[in-house]
Amino acid sequence: ATSGSFDVITSDQVYVHCPPRGWQTLTRTPHKVQDPAVCGVSGSFLLVGGWDGEQFTRQCYCYNHQQATWQRCADMPTARSAAAAVVVAGEQVLVLGGWAGRPLATVEAYSMSSNTWSSRRSMKQGMGAPITAVINNIMCVLFDDESTNKPSQRGDEISLQLYNTQTDRWRYGAPLPGGMGGTWGARAVAVNNTMIVAGGAGGICAQYMLDTDTWIKLTSPNVNHGYSSLVL
Repeated sequence: ATSGSFDVITSDQVYVHCPPRGWQTLTRTPHKVQDPAVCGVSGSFLLVGGWDGEQFTRQCYCYNHQQATWQRCADMPTARSAAAAVVVAGEQVLVLGGWAGRPLATVEAYSMSSNTWSSRRSMKQGMGAPITAVINNIMCVLFDDESTNKPSQRGDEISLQLYNTQTDRWRYGAPLPGGMGGTWGARAVAVNNTMIVAGGAGGICAQYMLDTDTWIKLTSPNVNHGYSSLVL
């Protein structure tokens, strides 16, 4: 399928790595999709939204490991792709940002136990493919500089938003200083009381200190990646 002037690749294939058996192929998803939000929750994982080659979708599925099947869940209220999905409070999933012809600031919460969605306070700034990490009850959301279709240069500051999952309040944190690299395709992971952002096309490697609201530049890996993954 195509969209505009670029090719759109949709897929229904899912792979999981289970040591020591290695990579395994799971049951295909009910429909092919590009850029869904995915996260592990309650011993399973959730797949929500995306682009099906014709439209942005609201569909939400949970994978049942015991039956090796996909279970249809309540549809997400807002159709979108390239959103972020983050687990908070054990069984609740926050889906934030994304793309639906424009960057979205929408935040919606899905409850695994009740199979229902609820609205949360919107972000201060819409963004596609937000880069996220949760430190205690604070979700750090770093702007992906590709989401405006105008990737930042190495000298540009990149905005950071902080969300308190208990009070449903957003505020700005210290922006990522210029000179630390662009964030396009980078990923983040929480380590102790900090967030490490690394990889992507800009080769960034930086650490955000939540306690002091400051950034530290770390040694970058000697390779750049279009899209990266971080695992702790």
